[in-house]
Amino acid sequence: MIRVVAATLALVFLAGMVMAQDTADRVRAAWEGWRAEHGDQTAPLVLLDRGEPILRVGDVAEPRELLASNGKVITALCIDALAVEGRLRFDQGLPELLGRAAPDATLGELITHSGGLRPDETQRGRMFWWLYRTAPRHAQVTDWVIARGPAGAKTHFYNNENYALLGEVIARVTGAPYAEVCRRRVLDPLDLTAALSPVTGALGPWGGWRMSTEDYARFHWATFGANARIGADPFAWPHVRIGPGVYYGMGALFRTEPVAAFWHAGALNFVLGPRLGAFAITWDARWTVAVAHRGFADDDAILSLVRQLAAALRIG
Repeated sequence: MIRVVAATLALVFLAGMVMAQDTADRVRAAWEGWRAEHGDQTAPLVLLDRGEPILRVGDVAEPRELLASNGKVITALCIDALAVEGRLRFDQGLPELLGRAAPDATLGELITHSGGLRPDETQRGRMFWWLYRTAPRHAQVTDWVIARGPAGAKTHFYNNENYALLGEVIARVTGAPYAEVCRRRVLDPLDLTAALSPVTGALGPWGGWRMSTEDYARFHWATFGANARIGADPFAWPHVRIGPGVYYGMGALFRTEPVAAFWHAGALNFVLGPRLGAFAITWDARWTVAVAHRGFADDDAILSLVRQLAAALRIG
C-alpha cells in the first residue's frame, strides 16, 4: 500500500510539473508575440504560480527597471505601516498633518485620488526637467497644491500630486527622508533590491522607484496575493469605485468578480526619452505576472497584453 501511495503521489507531482510547464510555454509565447509586435525584443517577464517562479524571460534580476507609477503602492503601504505604528490614521486631514492651510483632503482620499486635487501640475512638462536628478520634489509639489487653494469636488481623478503630498506627510511625521522611511518599513522586510532610480528618483513617492522584474513580481504577490494583507481583503483599506466592478485602492486597481485581480501599469513617455514602463497583475489568488518594456506601451497595448496573458493562463 505504501508503494502504491508513493507511486500515486509521484504521478500527481509529475502531472503538476507538466501542467506548469505547459502554462509557462503558453505565457512565454504570448509575451514574445506581444513584445515582437511592439519592437521590444529584450523586455523581461516573470510568472509566479502561488508566489513561486515558473517562468523567467530575459534579464529579470537586474535592478534597473523603472516602476514609474507602480511605485505608488510602496507609498500607500508606507502610510499603512505608519498607521500600524499609531503615527498616522487614514482619516487624518492635510491641514492637521501639515500645519498649513492645505486642501481639506484625508490620507485615505489622497491614496485613492479622491480628495478633489486637480489639475495635475506634474504632468505639465515639469517632470521632464526633474529627470536624472536626485533631489526630492514632493515638498515643491506640496507648495504648489497649497498655493492653488481649496480642493474641488471629491471624485476620483488620478493625480500624481496626491502621492507627492503623501510623501511630504511621511517625511514630516517621521523627520526622516521619504525613501529611507519607506524602504525600511515596506521593502527591507521582503528583502527586495529596490531603491530610488537615478533617472526618476526625484519623483519618489509617485514614480521614483526601481527594482528588478523578479523582485517586482515578488512584491506584487506579497502585497496582493491570496494570503497577503491587502489581497485577502482589499475592501478593508481605502478604496473608491471607478467603474463597473473596478476599484482603486492602495496604489493599484482591483476587482473581485468574476475573477479577483489586482493590477497597475506605469510608463514614462518623453519625446527625448526615456520611453519605458512596467506592468504587473495578480490573478485568481494564484498567478502573478510582472513585465517591463523599454518602448512606450499605451493603454491599448497594455489591454492587448492582458488579454493575451489571460488566454495563456486560461482565465475566463
